[in-house]
Amino acid sequence: MSARRRALRGALLAVGSVASAGGIAAAVMRVAPLPDPAMIFLVAVLITAAGSGLWPSVAAALLASAVYDYYFVAPYHTFAVAAREDSLAITAFLGAALLASQLTARARAEAEAALAKTESVIESSEDGIVVLDPGGAVVHVNEVACAILDIDRGPALGRPFSELGTTQPHYLRLRSAVASFLADPEGTPEAIEIARFLRGRDHFFMLRPTRLRTADGAAIGLVLTLQDVTYLRDQEGRREQLVATLSHELRTPLTSLRMAGDLLARADLAKHSEIRSLIDAAREDISRLEDVAQRLLELSRSRAMAIGIEREKISMRELVLRNARIFELQAREAGVVLETELADAAPITGDATKLGWALSNLIGNALRYTPRGGAIRIALAAAGDAVRLSVQDSGPGIPRDQRERIFARFAQGEEPGAAGLGLSIVRDVVQAHGGRIYLESEVGRGSRFTIELPV
Repeated sequence: MSARRRALRGALLAVGSVASAGGIAAAVMRVAPLPDPAMIFLVAVLITAAGSGLWPSVAAALLASAVYDYYFVAPYHTFAVAAREDSLAITAFLGAALLASQLTARARAEAEAALAKTESVIESSEDGIVVLDPGGAVVHVNEVACAILDIDRGPALGRPFSELGTTQPHYLRLRSAVASFLADPEGTPEAIEIARFLRGRDHFFMLRPTRLRTADGAAIGLVLTLQDVTYLRDQEGRREQLVATLSHELRTPLTSLRMAGDLLARADLAKHSEIRSLIDAAREDISRLEDVAQRLLELSRSRAMAIGIEREKISMRELVLRNARIFELQAREAGVVLETELADAAPITGDATKLGWALSNLIGNALRYTPRGGAIRIALAAAGDAVRLSVQDSGPGIPRDQRERIFARFAQGEEPGAAGLGLSIVRDVVQAHGGRIYLESEVGRGSRFTIELPV
């Protein structure tokens, strides 16, 4: 706002506040005469100071003194003052009004400075930040968040986050996650990662919702931080490149060693049992090294495999039944009951193979952690314009401090020897289909992973 417009706004507020105070004082004096209506005019001065600052409030104090003298001090409708005590009262009122306006204006200036400092911190952040009030309306949004969500700051301010009027896919995913978080503030927030091309390169952002509370614990808003995790993805990329290089470099010498071992194994060494045992031990070690090399190769390819999908019509019911049959024998041998609860659901468009990988990972994890005598339930149901698929187990559950990073690549908590990629691959597959995955878990009672895919 320009200086001229601010001055005009302050002048209008001063005149309007004093005029309103005069009208209120006149009405009150008619109904219940007061000894002195000066306090009503003092409130008008304070309102002007809070709304427009020092100089408009000084003008309001002078104007209030004049109106007070003209209408409420004898002789009425003149600026003359007959009694000495009235002159003292007017002078005291003017002094009190000026002091109060100065103190109020100073408090206002300090509050504005603190707000400006906070906004400058928010704007200078490399992360996207959206601040919501308790009702879910947007209070502040920085430029990074506007770029990520493809929205304009002006129209967004003051509007509910659920009604920003854009169909940008990243916004729609965030809107759904925020609605779930507002409905259940104590629940585990859904892990959402967004990829956007900004500032000349690809950037990756992770949603971190934080509830704002007063000192006594009352909720006063919500901060949505879209944390820039690009540096972490860069590290993962370098690690994947290293793993791919190691795998490639290991396979060539291992092939030669395998051929040499096979030739030695076919040699006539019946009289040299010790040499034969050494050759067999070497071949076993070569086999283990080849297995390691293959795992490294699969590890380096896993992310690209998860993201690239082919589109075709898929019956989720048939997909679930097919995967359940695959795990029936394994579940029976582990002493675990494998149940399915399948409702009619519309077909979706996606990659049956990769969705099969995702479901197999979830069922395999459930079997790994469900004790003998436990149960695993696979449920399928329609959910509006989506299909909801869940895998629930009766295992030990997942502690709260591990849930937020459970979908991260190379996350700890998997059993020894695992690559830590299973759930991250599931997340990548689901997100590549435009869906979402979330976790519900209670320690000692099991976990439920739920996938929602658009129809």
